[in-house]
Formats: sequence, C-alpha cells, structure tokens
Amino acid sequence: MNIKTIKKSVFFVFSIGVSILLIWLGFSTLKENYSRDLKSIHQQKGIIEHAKVVLKRTKATGKYSIYFNLKILKIKLNTTNEAFYSYNNNQNYAELTRKLKEGTKVLVYYKKLNQGEIANNVLKLISEDEVLLTHESYKAKEYFAGIFMMLLGFLLLLLSVFLLKN
Repeated sequence: MNIKTIKKSVFFVFSIGVSILLIWLGFSTLKENYSRDLKSIHQQKGIIEHAKVVLKRTKATGKYSIYFNLKILKIKLNTTNEAFYSYNNNQNYAELTRKLKEGTKVLVYYKKLNQGEIANNVLKLISEDEVLLTHESYKAKEYFAGIFMMLLGFLLLLLSVFLLKN
C-alpha cells in the first residue's frame, strides 16, 4: 500500500465517523424534543430579582478562531442560586424584558444544561397573567438544529463516498 491509499482510507474512516456522529446527534435531538413532556421536567416558581440581556462570547475554532457575541436573556429568581437563560434567534428581547420586571411572580420550566454549571435553559416561562416564552418556540429551534445536523451528516457521508470512488 502506498501513502496515498493510506491517506484516503484514513480520511474515509474519519469522515464516516463524523457523519455517523452528526446523524446520531441530530436524531437524538429530534427524539428528545419529540418525547419531552413539560409535566416531567424541572420547574421553579419564584419572584424575579433581575432579568437582563447579557452578551455571551462564544468561540468557533478551526484553523482560525472566530468569535461570536450573542445576546442572551438571563433571569435570576429569589428562590434559587441558579440562573435561567433564553436565546432568541432574532436577538430582540425588548418586549420580553419590558414584561419581566423585578418583583414579577413567574413559573419557569427549564432544562438543566450541565451538572457542574449553575445555568439552565428556559423551555417555557409563565408570568402571573400570561405565557411569555412558549415551549413550541423552543421546540422549533431544537427541530431546526436536529434536522440541520442530520442533513449535514448525510451530506458529508455522500461526499465521502463520492470522493472515495474518484
């Protein structure tokens, strides 16, 4: 075997592995999103201490690092030390922050992000008199992410097979 064949084989195995990982992640995201029941998810009642938009700097790495500044809504309740976060695709939180004043009683349905972190992902937010964030809007974002990952995995798989044949 020559070096070119070895490189081609390593690339093929690596790309197949990444493809399968992306397809599996997309499928598991869709499955979790479909089977989620708000009755069995974490809930927290409390009074808002503060609700504000914070900038979160995220890093996409590769050959060169790219930084993204994202606006995220952070909600702190008086009943827990944990923080609750909500991301909005259009980065517009004016209406929501206007309704989330200090002293407002709310019920938060949330998903724990990691055991070590004290941050949670808001699935649904209900104030005293109205639903401020719906579970359906969160599900729509998750569906999009799951389908995107699966399509990317299938595309990479097809590209790998095509390059292997040539």
